[in-house]
Amino acid sequence: MKVLLVLALCAFLGTTQGRSLDTKIVGGYEAAPGQFTYQVSLQRDVDHYHFCGGTIISSKTVVTAAHCKVDYVELPNMRVMAGAINIHDPNAQRHVVSQFIIHPEYNSSLITSDIAVVIIEDTFEFNDLVQPINLVNRIVPPYEGGVVTSGWGYTEYPYPPSGAPVDLKYLPVNIISDDECAPFSYYLEGKICTLHSKGNGVCSGDSGGPLVSSNRELVGVTSSAFLCATGKPDFFTDVYVFKSFVEQNMQ
Repeated sequence: MKVLLVLALCAFLGTTQGRSLDTKIVGGYEAAPGQFTYQVSLQRDVDHYHFCGGTIISSKTVVTAAHCKVDYVELPNMRVMAGAINIHDPNAQRHVVSQFIIHPEYNSSLITSDIAVVIIEDTFEFNDLVQPINLVNRIVPPYEGGVVTSGWGYTEYPYPPSGAPVDLKYLPVNIISDDECAPFSYYLEGKICTLHSKGNGVCSGDSGGPLVSSNRELVGVTSSAFLCATGKPDFFTDVYVFKSFVEQNMQ
């Protein structure tokens, strides 16, 4: 039986222990300061607990996954951290969330239309460490080079007792065709499949994070995976398919 992991739904398994099961990049590389200026961490205010990633697209707007709206972090306690590769960096920007807008057709069982728009109360201070990127304006074909995903998810599975790393990682990946991906999912509409190799892929905590093209356009939103880096495809919400939803709700 194929086990499909909705990455953020495992982000806080066992809340009494406070142990994060969020996805982080397995394999990949350590990010450098200022390398991913559009990347944000969605956090719980009280302890900077990271539960999802996201992407800055305007001075007030972040794109993330719909399933990142988790019950254990109420909206008044949700923060967007920007401008740092370490989730606890005291110099990072932290912004109060005013709205979390989930796509109206999001289906948590089928993991479809898994996209949301987050609006912050104030505005991002754009600088060398914090910058927006554009939404993709075309269908990105399979095998196009230069596509990268990034996140603060776990770096191995089973999850180590030491917990998830606190520093951002990234991984160049390959977009594969629907025909190659079809054996692994019945629901490919509105999704992009990527595959690197066994031992390299997204994991719990990378949810909501970006899939970005070589010309710095947001192509996909990290959605789900078969456990972590098992040599099977990872699934991203196709931003081009849902571009009108994002544009109608961004500020």
